[in-house]
Amino acid sequence: MKYPIGIQSFEKMITEGYCYVDKTDLLYQLVKEGVIYFLSRPRRF
Repeated sequence: MKYPIGIQSFEKMITEGYCYVDKTDLLYQLVKEGVIYFLSRPRRF
């Protein structure tokens, strides 16, 4: 399993077999519920 570290192109990520997780459906559910969420990210992300 290859991770797309430093890859800037979605096309390259898909064609060269890098790992990709699509969480679009999860984001839709979060917005649809109408509840307030705090989404944080690691420092220097």
